[in-house]
Amino acid sequence: ARNWRETHLPTLLKASGKPLGEKTRSDYARMLKGQVEKDKIFSALAISELRVSHCKIFLAFWIKSPSFYNYMKSLLSRVVQLAVDESKLEVNPLDQVNRRPVAKRDVYMSHKDFHAITAAMWERDRLACELLYLVSHRPADVLSLREDQVQDGLLKFTAGKNDVDMEIEINDALANVIQKLKDWKAKQRIVSPYLAVYGEGSKRRHIGKPLSVGYLSHAFAAAVGAAGFEKGKYTLRDIRPKGLSDEYV
Repeated sequence: ARNWRETHLPTLLKASGKPLGEKTRSDYARMLKGQVEKDKIFSALAISELRVSHCKIFLAFWIKSPSFYNYMKSLLSRVVQLAVDESKLEVNPLDQVNRRPVAKRDVYMSHKDFHAITAAMWERDRLACELLYLVSHRPADVLSLREDQVQDGLLKFTAGKNDVDMEIEINDALANVIQKLKDWKAKQRIVSPYLAVYGEGSKRRHIGKPLSVGYLSHAFAAAVGAAGFEKGKYTLRDIRPKGLSDEYV
């Protein structure tokens, strides 16, 4: 696992041949160092002895969330495949480990509730949430948007999960939010190609870098409580389906 992290992860490509996203690369490194490489079963096991039962025990012990279980299974499969390719294993035991079903969240956030929540947020965070709503794509894709992706009345970017090139027409509402984010950066005297960025009050090394999904998720959760809603009633990931639903209303 350590060898894969140090020698293969830095140059790992997606199935499409494009470079792996920085967030995914960072996630993989953290998961390997913090869990896989420290696991007592794995650390005492020769790779040639790895079996399906070992993988199931590891996943069941470390992970409770179905979505993270599947994420770790995918990572382990990549790592162990190297042993198969190098003829240290006949087959990849992760191929025989079933993914866990992930419950679908069925929540619709009304305009009234959305505005009540975002009104309780800082200006930059509120604008970032409005950007998420209007673009209606994965938060990681939206928060990594750059100014140079605004071209000829279109917002052009690549959806990171499937490497699909997207073009979204910029209507008045989206143009307004983009301009306000630029104005916010100008007031903060921040020079950055990204639209939604860390600014004053953040760690110096973060200033000018795009907001993380984790940060905005926490900020949104805090605003849900501040707006008077019960904890967990709405989450940041509810903004995307709201945007997609409202588009067809």
